[in-house]
Amino acid sequence: MSSNNWYRAAIYICAFLSICFFAVLFFSIRCEPDDMITALKFRNQSFSQIIYNDYYFNLFRPAALVSFFSVGYSANPDLYPYSILSLFLFISSVFVFSTYKLIVEIFNLNLPSLKEKTTLVCISILFFTSLYFLTTNRIEIFGWMSAFITHFIPITFIVFSAWIIIKKTNSIGGFLCLTIAAFLIGGSAEHITLFVLLAIAPLVFSIKLKNKKLLYFTVVLFCVYLISVITPGTLYRINTTNEYISSHSSSQIVSPLYFIQLFFQPYKIIGVLLLLFSWLIFVKTTNLQQSFTIRWCYFFLPIITSLIIAIAVAGFIYKSFSETRLLFIVDFALFVFITALAFKLVPKLQNIRFLSPSLTIFSIVVLLFFCFRHIPRLRCFANKHDETISYLKQQPSNQVITIQAFPDSDLTNQALMYSDPDNEENLLFCRFYNIKAKVSVKN
Repeated sequence: MSSNNWYRAAIYICAFLSICFFAVLFFSIRCEPDDMITALKFRNQSFSQIIYNDYYFNLFRPAALVSFFSVGYSANPDLYPYSILSLFLFISSVFVFSTYKLIVEIFNLNLPSLKEKTTLVCISILFFTSLYFLTTNRIEIFGWMSAFITHFIPITFIVFSAWIIIKKTNSIGGFLCLTIAAFLIGGSAEHITLFVLLAIAPLVFSIKLKNKKLLYFTVVLFCVYLISVITPGTLYRINTTNEYISSHSSSQIVSPLYFIQLFFQPYKIIGVLLLLFSWLIFVKTTNLQQSFTIRWCYFFLPIITSLIIAIAVAGFIYKSFSETRLLFIVDFALFVFITALAFKLVPKLQNIRFLSPSLTIFSIVVLLFFCFRHIPRLRCFANKHDETISYLKQQPSNQVITIQAFPDSDLTNQALMYSDPDNEENLLFCRFYNIKAKVSVKN
């Protein structure tokens, strides 16, 4: 077996391990208070009433649509894990598919054999895994449905839009896809859309408005964003956020340095090395026909603007720097920059004698360790959580049932339960799971 085939086998193993981990992670996610509130609203109101009462006619909030198809279509909470799994797998697949297509377009690849296509799909899966490790608050972004909808879905459709824009062919279907993507991005969290607009503005002017698809996407995105911002729903969301911040003031972090130091966490090194390994396999197994220059200013500008926006939103809206999920736009900007940098470094580094075997062994060992460490914990959490719910449902009404503790949620975001059975979150938990008794948890 040639060395290239060994490397193909290694990338197949890494992709398989990644798929196993994410499938278990996504199936282990259980609803958090925000998800419970949304689901209960859909149980008691029609979709039009939800739009009026909670979004104030803000029809450009795709989160309402996504939440409906995830936890709002059914009053049976037993089905929610399957709905959440389907949502997470679908969006993740769109990200992987878009990455695959983007690489094909950028390098003008011709992949005639199934082996070559499979290798590139595995590389794209490993890119997704790298982004996971590079994410500052991966527990919330990839382990909490509300944060995933608000923060990761628009990032996915940014990658999807990039592929559509750089395609050499123009079609009505392409413009339709850009319209849908602009709706999903522009109606997401306001700071993400602002970041996208600021990031692509220099590109729009640098090509002198020649790319009709980029110009169309920018205009539609700006219009969706403008309509989304001026609707009363935005002001309502800001007011409810301020109310939440006021009631949880004891947990606030006031120094922006807290944001900065989070970028120097050890597990981010894993993401960087996985990117290097992915590009190394790509270079070794692909016959590249062209080279191109990278304009680094287009990569530095998004990093700077995203960091400024994240700090501004944290400081002026949340009045705290404890909401680290806001940094996901910075994580993504850094991911794009590191991806480009790794690609430029690989041709210079691949001749180092022990680099390729070392990166290969490291990637397999780390992913194996990660799977063996976290998959049993995630399944243990999900099984014990479901068993606890089943037990509580069997208890008679108007009785206080005391349990010792809820299982450790590991890499997911879990609803907190308290010793006071009349606590607001305890009561919400019982209503959501149709538990008639009251619940007290000894933490």
